[in-house]
Parts: sequence; structure tokens; C-alpha cells
Amino acid sequence: MRIAPILPQNSTITFKGSGILEKPPSQPEILIMEGEGIYPKNLTSFATTYMPAAQYLPFDVRKSRFDSIYEAVTYITGDEFKNKINAKNWKDEKYKEQMFDLMDDESFLFRRAGTLLTRAKSRLEDAYKNQQKIIIPFSGGRDSSALLALTLAFFPEKEVTLVTALNGFAEGIENPVIQKKYLENLFHRPEVPHVFLDATEDIEEFALNSAQKDKECLGSCAICSVCKIVMEKHLANYAKLNGCDRILMGYSNYQGMQDWVEQTPQQIKFMQAELLKHGVRTLSPLYDVLEYPFDSILLLASLGIPLKHHKNEMKCQAGGLNPENLDLGRLEEFLVAKNKETQRCLERPPKALDYGETEKTPVLIDRVTMLREDRKFVDGVFREKKFEGQYGEINS
Repeated sequence: MRIAPILPQNSTITFKGSGILEKPPSQPEILIMEGEGIYPKNLTSFATTYMPAAQYLPFDVRKSRFDSIYEAVTYITGDEFKNKINAKNWKDEKYKEQMFDLMDDESFLFRRAGTLLTRAKSRLEDAYKNQQKIIIPFSGGRDSSALLALTLAFFPEKEVTLVTALNGFAEGIENPVIQKKYLENLFHRPEVPHVFLDATEDIEEFALNSAQKDKECLGSCAICSVCKIVMEKHLANYAKLNGCDRILMGYSNYQGMQDWVEQTPQQIKFMQAELLKHGVRTLSPLYDVLEYPFDSILLLASLGIPLKHHKNEMKCQAGGLNPENLDLGRLEEFLVAKNKETQRCLERPPKALDYGETEKTPVLIDRVTMLREDRKFVDGVFREKKFEGQYGEINS
């Protein structure tokens, strides 16, 4: 059996200046060719026999990739996933409309899985160039899981350390107990070093105690922005003390499209410049690869990872405090001030913990809950309201 080219010349995916992926008016089917001229077009057959970029995958992750891709495409085209996506704070209506059109195109999604894998591998090759020791900040969410999965599949010789910064109010997947089980089930590589950094003291002081002041300065809730500033500084401090000068972040374009302050290009570039002054380079190699919320699902599926391991999103208690409308004009001024205020995070030794010590860290969920219940504070926060939309009823 031979496989048709991943993307024939006349079906090349193009990018417009806006960065939004667009499909050409007419794309031929990507087909499996048995002998000469036998072209199975049934999607079930397509899913179980065709895998673009398969030459990149070692055998141990090839075994279930076909079923995983088919399962992922079925999920993405279904109402459950569309309901979740429809409820989010998409600022660009053209982007949202195009995204839903793509989610209805099964043939595109199958091709997309292979394209994503090829592009992601290329980005990581650049990021890992001349670099042996790497730190991956690991939340347990899809984007950081994709970074880890790609590394284990294609760059097993690299010395990777997973580092999870504990902020005191992340639940679910970010819980250390769940993360330990998740990693063992997902990657079968428990020997990958996993360190936890206790950032709760600085998070409480700089993100929670000053939450009202920060909101007045930025014009909207800034907890997520400040939390990331503090956590990235703890990560950089840990990296430098352990002889590593490169950190790979799992940030993605589609998160920034929702006015998630911490994943806007403005904050990412600002923090990259600041941490580079400290001798640590932070990269987001998948930022322009993961353009849509279904991309990380397809990427993990293309590596043979079953949907059940990454179907649920990582939830943080502060995640429901993202602004409805972010004023980018005030963001840079805010970042400059907050960066100066949090300088001590780079000057004190990080509190590194192993798995058994994590239960001793403070829990700050009650503080966040109080802010969420403060009507004045949550003014301007985006809420996933209950409504009847194109894809049915959605509950917040």
C-alpha cells in the first residue's frame, strides 16, 4: 500500500494575513491507493487506514492512532463539543463562523490531523535545536500534554523535566494526585521527572490581595495575568538554578482569541523579553500551530492517544473571571507595573516539592470564590450563560 501525498499541490491549505486558516474553494479527497486506482472514500475506512506523516511515529504509538483520530473527529463534529465551543468568548465573528464550518467538515478534520502533526514536529525541531535540557510547564491540559507527547514520540533523547507551578486554586487535572495518575495512564513513562513549585505565597500577595487594585489599573479582572507572571518567574528561577535555559510553554492562539489575558501575544512577548534578561528563553512552539480549539484534540489523536484521556478541559477556579472585553491599550502599562512589583519572585529560591509534599501547600480556593461572588468585582467578566443557541441549551 502507498499513501497519497499529505496535501496535493492543488489542495494546499493557505493562510491569510489575519492568521485565520482558510480552505481553497475546491479540495480533492486525500486517498489511499491500493495497487493502481483503488480509492476507498468511506470515512470509516479512511480513518482506520490513513495517517499522514506516519513515518514520523515510532511503532509503540502507531498502534491505536487510527481509532483515536476517528474517535476525535466524531467528537469534534458532535453537539457536545460544539456546545462547549459555542459558549466561549470568541471576539472575532468571522473566526467563529469559520471554525464551526470546519467542525462540520469531516474530510478536512482527517487531513488536519496529519498537517498538525507535521507542523508541530517542525516547530519542536527548531525549539530543541542545540538544546539537551528542556523544561515543560505541565498543567495536565491538552496543550501541555501535546508538547509532552510530541517530545516523547520524536525527541526521546532530550532531558525533559515537567514542572507544575501550584497556585492554590486550580482543581481537577491540575491536582497533583490526578496528574500523577494521568501521566502514568497517558504516557506510560513514570520516569519523566516531575517537579512541583509552590507559588501560593506570591500568588496570594500579588494576584489575590491586589485583585481590586489590579482591576482598576487594567480595566478588567487581572488575576490570570498576574498568576502567569508569578508562575513564569518561578519557572525561570527553577530552570536557571538547574542549568536549563529553555522553557517550552503550551500557549496557543485559540486561547488568546478569547481574551485570555495571559495568552495574548502582548503578554507572551513581554514576559519572553523580561525572562530573557534573567538568562532564560521561553518559547511557545505550538502557538501558531494550535489555531482552533479542536487542534490539540486532533494532534493528540494523531499520536494515538485516546480521547478519554484528554476529553475534559483543565479547569481553574479563576478561569471564570476572564474579561468580556480586554483593553489592550492598558495592558502594556499594567504589565510593566506588575513586573516591577513581582521582582522578588526571581530573587528568592523556588520552593520545589516532590509529589509527596504537595498536599502541604496552602489552598486558596475560598479567596477566589469570594471574588467570584462579589457582584462589583465580577462586573465585566465573561459568563457562559444558559441559553438556547444553534447547538442547544448550554449551562454555565
